[in-house]
Amino acid sequence: MDSNHYQDMLPDVIDDAIYRASLSVLGFYDYKSNERQWVKDLIAPFIVSWPEEPEITPIATFNIDNAYIDFDLTKLKKPYFRFLRGWLACNEFVAPVSLIRQDDQYKLNNSYLRSDPSWGRYVGMITAVDGNPTLRVFTDNTNFKLRIEYIKAPKRVFLGGYDTIEYIDCVRRTQSGTSTENCNQYYNSQTAPVDSEFMSNALDLLVDMAVYFIAGATENQLVLQLVNASIGERKQIT
Repeated sequence: MDSNHYQDMLPDVIDDAIYRASLSVLGFYDYKSNERQWVKDLIAPFIVSWPEEPEITPIATFNIDNAYIDFDLTKLKKPYFRFLRGWLACNEFVAPVSLIRQDDQYKLNNSYLRSDPSWGRYVGMITAVDGNPTLRVFTDNTNFKLRIEYIKAPKRVFLGGYDTIEYIDCVRRTQSGTSTENCNQYYNSQTAPVDSEFMSNALDLLVDMAVYFIAGATENQLVLQLVNASIGERKQIT
């Protein structure tokens, strides 16, 4: 950034921009598609799958039209970010789960598309239950467990030397007697710096995207154009 026109960015602004860039990278690229190998390498540190992730037991829920079982994705070992693949497992039986979108629920009434145990076909979708990300699979078999492959949420980077909003808010609540939680779970001025979890070959892309976000916030159109071109060039790398 041009410090002759803009003040130096504060550490919390930089940290937030890098975090937003991390989420954008993990949200934009499709690991399952025909992406270039460097893209798959980029996302690889964030992929968690069975058996590293143990099987999940469902919360049985039913309605009149379609029986289904729910898997609470907040129960995973790592913080959930994106679903990649899933399988239903019961003893030696294992069958993949095919995802549909919320607006594709008409497929549940199609005998060729809906779940059919005789063909080992199971349909599910990502939804929210009480605000928690949930995989809903349309079956009445409550003996199934879920084997899942997913992208975990990235840790927030932290340059250090300041108290985050979460920490300040926690301190205020504990001082007022409305909370007894440990405020040191949040980044603060005593927390050691936290590095990005991305591999070193991805850091240039993250920095470009972070600058893009900051430039957008400051409406620096020249920087936006330059960084946009740089990001485009990186996507052409084979």
